[in-house]
Amino acid sequence: MTKSIIFMIFSIFSTTSFAVTKIPFFWESFESFGVTYEKGAMLIAVAGKKDKFLQLDTGATDSYAYGTEVSKTINFNSLNKTTQTHSFKAMPKMETDRVIGTLGTDYFKNQCLTVDFPNQMLIVDNCDDTNKLEISWLESYRFKTGHLMVKVNSGEQTFHNIVLDTGSSIFPLTLTKKNWLKVVSPEDAKNPPYKIKVSAWGKEIVLKGALPVQPICIGSSCSSKAIYIDQTPGLEGAGIEGIAGNALFYDSHMIIFNFKNDTVGTLKSISNKKA
Repeated sequence: MTKSIIFMIFSIFSTTSFAVTKIPFFWESFESFGVTYEKGAMLIAVAGKKDKFLQLDTGATDSYAYGTEVSKTINFNSLNKTTQTHSFKAMPKMETDRVIGTLGTDYFKNQCLTVDFPNQMLIVDNCDDTNKLEISWLESYRFKTGHLMVKVNSGEQTFHNIVLDTGSSIFPLTLTKKNWLKVVSPEDAKNPPYKIKVSAWGKEIVLKGALPVQPICIGSSCSSKAIYIDQTPGLEGAGIEGIAGNALFYDSHMIIFNFKNDTVGTLKSISNKKA
């Protein structure tokens, strides 16, 4: 899956506590081919380390610390100043200046993670309130790879094995090439009119894309923005058809990842941020 240094973050509360934990996150922009993407990365500040951050990645089933030879514990603070702690696996070949680790879904085992995009807030709880809210639950399930999958439609095409990945923030959708060819025009398939350069796990790659013939939709959220060919090694062999990022939701929604029963839902968010 396309992992860019675009995207990442989050927190959980103690396994013995049932209080809600709230973690603010920060957008980081990036530029590619003269275009600036303001919501490129979701960053959470590391406790005790100035200008060091983690990246939230629901497309990663494990958490990683970069540039270390052994597993490492990293701390970060919640909104009420309590320290959150997690053990990260080592990724010694990955080196970055600001983002020192990837926080994956292992951190949220048997919990609910709510990403409130308009209020730039991450919320972790024990899922007690998920049945009390007007949540639109998507057709979703846990795949054999450990990823949470959602269904994506584009005209008559339906894809069931799509990872909902906060680590692909700017993309409404990327697809394996054979699936991408099903949703773009024959002319664009021969000469893709869009391209973007991203950092995928420390390596810069260029993705090619085109507008879909029909809007791509996850639940009731739809987009006609460009979709790109995914170059993640082994994606097709694993049975994953593509990856959906934050772009369908980050202007107005919350995404609820329920890791207790392996479902995903969306909810309209009311922004509390002052103009």
